[in-house]
Amino acid sequence: MGKYEAYIDSEFEDLIPLFMKNKKQEIHDLRKYLGIHNYDQIVFLGHRIKGSGSGYGFKTIGDIGLQLEHYGAMRDENQIYDLINQLETYIQSVSIIYIDM
Repeated sequence: MGKYEAYIDSEFEDLIPLFMKNKKQEIHDLRKYLGIHNYDQIVFLGHRIKGSGSGYGFKTIGDIGLQLEHYGAMRDENQIYDLINQLETYIQSVSIIYIDM
């Protein structure tokens, strides 16, 4: 997969390291909940990821969160697994470019 770029408001620069740390924890939690088939928690985390990703300007994270929410409600284990991997790949490879908005 290619490298990702995210253009983020420079006002968030000090908050992004904690944001990324939280996303890594959420990936861990999603895997745990998928392993025990706790789809309610997957829907909850998907909703939270959607909101925080969009709120900080990470459209891709927001989109993945929306899909996690959807496929969690459908209890689609394969799609959830793929989305968790997509989120992890994105988090690990995104280059953040801070801009003044």
